[in-house]
Amino acid sequence: GVNAEYMGDILPNDFFNSTLKGVSVDCSVISSLLEELLPSLYVALHRESQCLTAITSSWFLSLFINVFPHSTTMRLWDCLFVEGCVILHRATLGFLKMHETQLLRIVEQGEIAGLMQFLQTEAASMFDAKRLLKMATSEIKLAKSKQSLKFDGVRQKVRMAMDEPAVVLGHSDSDE
Repeated sequence: GVNAEYMGDILPNDFFNSTLKGVSVDCSVISSLLEELLPSLYVALHRESQCLTAITSSWFLSLFINVFPHSTTMRLWDCLFVEGCVILHRATLGFLKMHETQLLRIVEQGEIAGLMQFLQTEAASMFDAKRLLKMATSEIKLAKSKQSLKFDGVRQKVRMAMDEPAVVLGHSDSDE
């Protein structure tokens, strides 16, 4: 397994604690970035309630284990250890961008179960880590330094909103 001490240096301290606040924050960050970078997909997925959170939270909690093939997951982990947790967001956004047209079509047809199945099938067959990383970096149209700054800013904004009582996911500070 992955040594928790190493992950503590890479992921937010509250990523795997009992509240999973770090995961909630990062799911909200994905939502914010998706709204800006892939607005049509954002609107479509948000019509379906917590669909995006259900997808991204399981991906983040598992750090993509059993999501992508082993070789792709290990390549993402290489990037995770070098770049930090921003790779979780870049890979997620890149993967969604790669399949944006199909995802929009599935959501328009009202096939939410089909959406989850499509994502699971496509992710399981994503053997081309290089293609995924290229999409995550070049097609998302944010330079690496700008993206890191933007990511940190969005994460800080989301964290501040979550620290207010009963703001996100119905949790107040007293629930923690």
